[in-house]
Amino acid sequence: VCLTLTAKRMARKNCLVKNLEAVETLGSTSTICSDKTGTLTQNRMTVAHMWFDMTVYEADTTEEQTGKTFTKSSDTWFMLARIAGLCNRADFKANQEILPIAKRATTGDASESALLKFIEQSYSSVAEMREKNPKVAEIPFNSTNKYQVQNPQRRPSGHFLSITRGTPWRAPFHTSEIKRKCKTHISLSLLRVVPSGSFHECALSLPHHSHKDSHAQPH
Repeated sequence: VCLTLTAKRMARKNCLVKNLEAVETLGSTSTICSDKTGTLTQNRMTVAHMWFDMTVYEADTTEEQTGKTFTKSSDTWFMLARIAGLCNRADFKANQEILPIAKRATTGDASESALLKFIEQSYSSVAEMREKNPKVAEIPFNSTNKYQVQNPQRRPSGHFLSITRGTPWRAPFHTSEIKRKCKTHISLSLLRVVPSGSFHECALSLPHHSHKDSHAQPH
């Protein structure tokens, strides 16, 4: 009787119990581990902190930008914002201009959508940024590489600017210092860290990035 009543209570919360014995098992469970984003969460992410100029800053996600904790005059912030906006496949859906940025629907995964909204709020229009820096080549993110590389149009110097975003120990620009800092930040704050970097390339050959021919600027 007790198990049946429990099953009915769960059914009222849209949780269908197919086997009453499962209710008893669930009642004796002390820990549930799940790696399915969207199962226990809403599959929505926001930018929490930024690390640049060797300092961790708290991100301001308010619409009015009243809680900023860093100076936006930093050259490193400019480069970080540009990378987060350009090396990003997420985009806003059409006809949402009247909605606050945080509530606008996007196309793309949760991580890229979080970066898109944050840069749109804190920096400038991502659409205008992309229009001024059209993409000429790209290595899309995949589960093997765990990083994304994109080349906007050729610079006035004749070189291409290659921008990269991805897992710190997989990304082609990573150094032991970046790896150590990111691992420390992950272990202390339990946050997902998304490092970014840029390279000035002499030639456009995306599948074969050479550190000998590139000057890396990790941020």
